[in-house]
Amino acid sequence: PGSKTQSPPNPHAGAAPRPDPSQRWKAIVQLGQRLMEQVDSPADLAALLLPQKQSAPANLGPVSACCPLADAASQILDAQVETWFSLAATPAFIQRQLTSENDSLHLPAPQPESGWMQQAFDEGRSLAFHQLEDDSWVEAPEPLQAQVLVAPLFSDHNPNRKAAGVIQALRPRQHPFTSVDFELLQGLADQVSLALQAALRMALEHHRAGQLAAISEVSNAITSVLDTERLLEEVSTLIRKRFGYPFVHVYTVNPARQEVVYEAGSGQRSQFLKQAAYTLGLGDTQGLVPWVARQGQTALVNDVTQDARYRPSPLPPFTTRSELTVPLIFGGDVLGVLDVQSDQAGVFGEEDRFLFEALADHIAIAMRNANLYRTEIWRRQVADSLHDVAGLLSADVGLSQVLKAILTELERNLPCDLASIWLLDEEAGANGGANGGGGSNTAPAPGRLPPLRLAAVHGPMATGLNLAEGLDLRSFIECGVEEIASDSAPSDPLNEAAFLVEALRSDAPVIRSPILEGNGVIQGS
Repeated sequence: PGSKTQSPPNPHAGAAPRPDPSQRWKAIVQLGQRLMEQVDSPADLAALLLPQKQSAPANLGPVSACCPLADAASQILDAQVETWFSLAATPAFIQRQLTSENDSLHLPAPQPESGWMQQAFDEGRSLAFHQLEDDSWVEAPEPLQAQVLVAPLFSDHNPNRKAAGVIQALRPRQHPFTSVDFELLQGLADQVSLALQAALRMALEHHRAGQLAAISEVSNAITSVLDTERLLEEVSTLIRKRFGYPFVHVYTVNPARQEVVYEAGSGQRSQFLKQAAYTLGLGDTQGLVPWVARQGQTALVNDVTQDARYRPSPLPPFTTRSELTVPLIFGGDVLGVLDVQSDQAGVFGEEDRFLFEALADHIAIAMRNANLYRTEIWRRQVADSLHDVAGLLSADVGLSQVLKAILTELERNLPCDLASIWLLDEEAGANGGANGGGGSNTAPAPGRLPPLRLAAVHGPMATGLNLAEGLDLRSFIECGVEEIASDSAPSDPLNEAAFLVEALRSDAPVIRSPILEGNGVIQGS
């Protein structure tokens, strides 16, 4: 059936007569027992199923290969035996283990080399093929006279299971297989399947134990870290070291600024992303990181080229093929996002989702602890600032110096682009006839700006706008501050001053913040 294999050679020409079936069955059972004893992991079984690279002496040519299981089966069946199994039929963590740690093995091709093996693998049943006089091949009729026998290998007991591999035996036309040989091959396939199933069960148990150990290792390492930046650097380094993923990134979510901010990472891009202060908009419609930050759900993508949410990295290398992005949630709030990327497709499985979601819980708790500690440090710093300002108030210091000190301490405790203090202009208030001296109830007449003057200003934007003390509100707005406050509408001094008017009448702070619509786009303020 479309076989790439020509007429089988005779590897045992002139060999001694084959032993009776009972001896061969005994040899198969003993082989199965050895497999069960020697195989502790899929890597061990792969070492028996796959050809091994053997460095031949320089004068004997290139590297040679042999397969221990195929060699043993060849002796039992008196035939040329080949094996093949599908890496895709194994869990993702086993695929990573076999592809990264077993340099001594010839890893299997995505598909078997012969059409006979492919047919048995696809159909999940044993087959026998006979070569006709015209060299064409057909399934062997009864009584069985076949030159090719193939049997599938299975990695589980599920009735609807799919084959995980195939074992094939070949003989020349003059020494065909019989029904006894067919049963022997099926028995051998059963023994190999049992060893494969045992190896996968043991591997899964070891993998889960390793997952718990990894969670414990990361948790213990970060529990005592109270500096957020150092904490996230430690997380990214440990994950890359423990699991070997090339790119690990950690972001924090700033809901006030509607941003997802890159904080730490490991891999070739991390240093450049940190230096560039890389940020993503929380409302961005493209990108797995913003999507996870908004939805609070894990995104597992094993082929990023097929996911519309994927946003390519802004920096090389552009090799990401799969991505696992997990929210860091505490108390229902998304504090950040853990983003793990691989340069191979299909490497993440459900066991990886379980692991990283468990890790995310521990990371979120550590972030919360670090935030609480930072808040407490900040509160102490604010208390110190208030103490310093109170000292100025009790000293013989001019009002202008006191106001400047207040804004300096404000920026130290609450970083901002611009901070200003406005005082009621008593003279303007008196001239306007609004409560004479301009008390706390002073309010502008309809269509007029409040009688305020700029008493103190501080921050990098103040220098950029060339602001000076003594400006009235209209001049202040005309300097361009209205562009800072709102980009969505033409400047209107009365509208721009509305929040100051409201603050004059209020006993509590007045906050102007962006209005975030359902689609995540800032529409106004």
